[in-house]
Amino acid sequence: MLDGCHHIFHVSNIMSMLKSKWPGPRITFAHLNCPVCKIPIEAEHIEIIDDEIVSQRGLQNDVRAMART
Repeated sequence: MLDGCHHIFHVSNIMSMLKSKWPGPRITFAHLNCPVCKIPIEAEHIEIIDDEIVSQRGLQNDVRAMART
């Protein structure tokens, strides 16, 4: 279950979605949102998902910082 929205997904499905990242040359971070309601994914109770989200949120922050310069 995702913490923020409470939708239920299998861990392997969420990990697959997170690992595939963005589908083309344009970097987006929509894959970090629930596929049903688009609320940012939070899964602190599932370490493997939480670690991947933290890593990708760090990349997202880096990209935002570079875009501002």
